[in-house]
Amino acid sequence: MVSMKAKVIENVFFFGLLGLSAYFVWLVMFPFVSALALSIIIAAVCFPLYDRIRSIFPKGYDAFASLLSTVAVFLIVIIPIAILGYFLFVEATSFYTSLKGGTTFTNNEPVVFLEQLVQKIVPDFNLNVASYAQSGAAWIVSSIGVLFASTASTILLLFVAFIGLYYLFKDGRPLARELIHLSPLPDSADMKILDRLTQSVRSVVLGKLTVSIIQGILVAIGFAVCGIPQSILWGCIAAVAALIPAIGTSLVIIPAVVILYFSGSVFYAIGLLLWGVGIVGVIDNLLGPYLMKRGTELHPFLVLISALGGISYFGPLGFILGPVIMSFFTALLEIYRTYIVRT
Repeated sequence: MVSMKAKVIENVFFFGLLGLSAYFVWLVMFPFVSALALSIIIAAVCFPLYDRIRSIFPKGYDAFASLLSTVAVFLIVIIPIAILGYFLFVEATSFYTSLKGGTTFTNNEPVVFLEQLVQKIVPDFNLNVASYAQSGAAWIVSSIGVLFASTASTILLLFVAFIGLYYLFKDGRPLARELIHLSPLPDSADMKILDRLTQSVRSVVLGKLTVSIIQGILVAIGFAVCGIPQSILWGCIAAVAALIPAIGTSLVIIPAVVILYFSGSVFYAIGLLLWGVGIVGVIDNLLGPYLMKRGTELHPFLVLISALGGISYFGPLGFILGPVIMSFFTALLEIYRTYIVRT
């Protein structure tokens, strides 16, 4: 019979080896954390798509269905994002260069014009909008420029992400069953936890973030029709602004309307105002509840700060990673309250 002392020594030795090996596994996996996180998020959101594709084929075609699902995600999601990122990089570079040169609205720079317009009303106004805009544009250029400059590294990360996505589609359910087996909680509780976390991720990505992206696209379309330069850049800014409670895209649209009006483009000013109120502003009320109905509501303020914090820490990908991490954390808190505190 093993003595208590020997048992303690065995446990210390085993968990010491486990902790040491986990540390080295983390060192090995760290360069690909962002790629793996991206694949997990996409898998959680797009697993219903995989189930639908898999139902078309007979049993034994799981690998083929996983491959088709991965290709579909690449064509529907990644390629449009890559194209958008390229045009955003081009416009941010142009915007940064023109601001650095000290151009005005007459040379297609509305930010400087807006500040000059406010200074006519409030002479002591010295917010230096152009300087902040220049810093923001420089950050966008540097953040996205890294992806285009480090082509080999970007291709490698995307390759890892899609290989991971393929296997998550193919082996996601067996992996979930293995995690449930390792968990000390009852299997029924583990199933509810995984379902709760999956729905939480889907609600944030498909609800808050998707609606804000759609609003940003609509703002970009409105700006392009009205002849405002760098419409894609302002659309991306509007997508982030859409997460701000009670303000939303008006943070971008209202200054643009004012600029158009005082520059003599009254028709475009009225049209953009109607577009912002009648189309862009209504999208949140129409699509938001529908996309969020099966998920968990994350407070708008938490979405905002997690998106901004995610962008600050992870770069452009943080716009998605930040709210997802926050959603994961709040889901764990609710699970703790439901399954641990009450037991």
